[in-house]
Amino acid sequence: MGKKLHINLSLITILFGFMISTQYLTVKNPVVKETRDINKLRDDLKKEQEIQLQLISENRKYDEQLLKYSKSNNEDPESAIKEVIQQLEKNIGLTEVTGKGITFTIEPLFGEELLGEEVPQLSSELLVRFLNEIKMLGATDIAVGDERIIATTGIREVNGRTMVNNSQLADLPLTISIFAIDSNKLYKTLQVSPIIDDFAIENLQLKISKPNIKVSLPSFDNDIKLKGLSPVSSTKEKK
Repeated sequence: MGKKLHINLSLITILFGFMISTQYLTVKNPVVKETRDINKLRDDLKKEQEIQLQLISENRKYDEQLLKYSKSNNEDPESAIKEVIQQLEKNIGLTEVTGKGITFTIEPLFGEELLGEEVPQLSSELLVRFLNEIKMLGATDIAVGDERIIATTGIREVNGRTMVNNSQLADLPLTISIFAIDSNKLYKTLQVSPIIDDFAIENLQLKISKPNIKVSLPSFDNDIKLKGLSPVSSTKEKK
């Protein structure tokens, strides 16, 4: 009993550490001089404030989970730990989920027969910018094709092809599915977002479904590597 409880507590610590590490996806870009005007800066500040409110809300939720665990710990510790682990696994994308959300379809704006050139691919930079945009607008769970996006997801370009979670991105058309805090607000905001023009510049079009349709997001199936954190070995016992 003591051994099993010790292992489960270590797993909870790792899962909480993983959730705290959630961050926006990035790509390496050169340092550039600030050229945004005052209105753009205000818009960016508003977005950052919305992100801060989301983080405060997330913190409050996790505090409530810890409080719930501490209250039930003396009564049924094994059940309490199991429930916390299941909830954390769901929150960080380790389980398949179905619910109401939005889907995006990315496809060529003009075909090869019209332009006389090869159909474009979705670049890693544009994908990262789009995912960060919808995260700022309240997207909570994201899947790009069959790949679930989590805090440690890597997006990069290899030999001209975009890789997500070390898997090559599927050819267009590509579907991105999400859940959001407020699907209606995200839908309306994206309708007038400059990101639509960014897709058009790369000869791509972004089609947005109506909000609150039924969507399914696959689980994250790769190994999660957390620097500095590891579960307690099952062979070790407290003496």
